[in-house]
Amino acid sequence: IDADRITKTISDPLEQVKAFAAIARAQRKNGDTQAATNTLDTMQRVATAIHDEKIHAKALTTIVQTQIQHGDMIDADRITKTISDPLEQVKAFAAIARAQRKNGDTQAATNTLDTARAIATNIPSNVTRDMALAIVITLLAQQGEFTAARAIADTITTRATRDVIPGEESQAHALATLSQSLATAGETHQLLDLVQQEWRKATTRDHLLNLIPLVTPLFANNAEIAPAIVRSFDWVDEMLKR
Repeated sequence: IDADRITKTISDPLEQVKAFAAIARAQRKNGDTQAATNTLDTMQRVATAIHDEKIHAKALTTIVQTQIQHGDMIDADRITKTISDPLEQVKAFAAIARAQRKNGDTQAATNTLDTARAIATNIPSNVTRDMALAIVITLLAQQGEFTAARAIADTITTRATRDVIPGEESQAHALATLSQSLATAGETHQLLDLVQQEWRKATTRDHLLNLIPLVTPLFANNAEIAPAIVRSFDWVDEMLKR
């Protein structure tokens, strides 16, 4: 009761939606399904009143994530299709795809991921497109679809190198997720190939530093190669100083 009362006093609508989402999760966890449904309805009313397009999109993404947690996949999909910001829409579709795969609906997850990828690919802004594609790469890698993930990662890093925009956080995160997934699957040769290829593309020291997470999965079962990796880093670093 106190949480609901305090949440209603929050002046920032996006933060209010997030607070209501936390309440809905707690209500659902406690078995009060009707109260959780009512809270979701309140979240949607708050979101509807938001006029800023990006904030409205973020609020809708939060609602979609809450609906997924409640098992309401139909409404989650319906609302996701109304999100006008493409990056937030990709985030929402990615959340749906993860839930579908977790529920064993592999085909639906594949279809949803294809939709997310199509939206991401058509984003005009390079930076925003890379952020959206990084989400797709992460999902593909987690699903074991390494070849597809690697192909998208290559498009990001090739464009980044060409436009001299290396080391975006989204790119680094996507590559790190891909490398971890390859290590978990025992795909050591693919992982080494990925590390070598990305390090060859490094054009600045910052770019190189952002790629360090790619090699950490190698250390888990191959601690003996750590000195060689360090020497390789020093060599690349020295080359970039020239």
